[in-house]
Amino acid sequence: MEKIALKVYAKINLMLNIKGILEDGYHSLDMVMGSISLYDEIIAQKSLENEVYMDGVKQDEKNTAYKALEVLTLAYGYKLKVEIKKGIPFSAGVGGSSADAAGVFVAYSKLYGIDIEFMTKIALSIGSDVVYMMKGGPARVRCKGEMVSPIDEYKELNMVILQKEVGASTKDVYANYDKLGRIVDNEFDIGGQLIYNVLQVPAINLCPSIKEAMNELYKHTDKVFMTGSGSAVLGIFGSKDEAKTALDKIQGDYIFKNVVNTMPYGIEVVNEWL
Repeated sequence: MEKIALKVYAKINLMLNIKGILEDGYHSLDMVMGSISLYDEIIAQKSLENEVYMDGVKQDEKNTAYKALEVLTLAYGYKLKVEIKKGIPFSAGVGGSSADAAGVFVAYSKLYGIDIEFMTKIALSIGSDVVYMMKGGPARVRCKGEMVSPIDEYKELNMVILQKEVGASTKDVYANYDKLGRIVDNEFDIGGQLIYNVLQVPAINLCPSIKEAMNELYKHTDKVFMTGSGSAVLGIFGSKDEAKTALDKIQGDYIFKNVVNTMPYGIEVVNEWL
């Protein structure tokens, strides 16, 4: 195979808990994660040089997908040309950058015949969500993100996602969590799964517009939560039609808003060229 096209789906944190601090200084995480219907499109092909283009613009070493590609080349020697068409918002807590890195790892694995399980440690060096997003679907994710246990039972959730503005950096949100301590806000239950996020209060403290978006969703549903370190929030509805009706009534300016649903998988192979 010389070329492959993928869809890489965004993620949400239905539950995000912090169990403590590891010896290396990283937070020990305990999360329930899911894939959602927002996606980036990635086309990757074998190449003599590493190149990454995002929406037609050539990227450099600051880009997460480019970093992933460079680390893979250092480990295995092969190179790729990667073209990314964005559909996932950035700085929203839905894995906008991690999705692209995950797509690079999966494409590299398939094009060069390398077992993707060998890439876990490399993927973790790029970002804590990347290992999960290489697989996706409902899963329990622990430690720094490298311990991924699939959840067999899949139930579709229909949601509205809102992002009012770009949030604080993940690093700053975690630092604020360490300062404020563990605070659990608006915990609720969906089919036996507790929904909560211990980063929600620290993130709102740094980016108050998160609370504004949540308050708008509370006008339409009582099941509202923030994903990741923000700034996107989601409201859960009984059906896709209910979610669409609520979205039509949403007031205010948002840099991103849409109806989304959970997915049973995180990466989809769209095409392969020999």
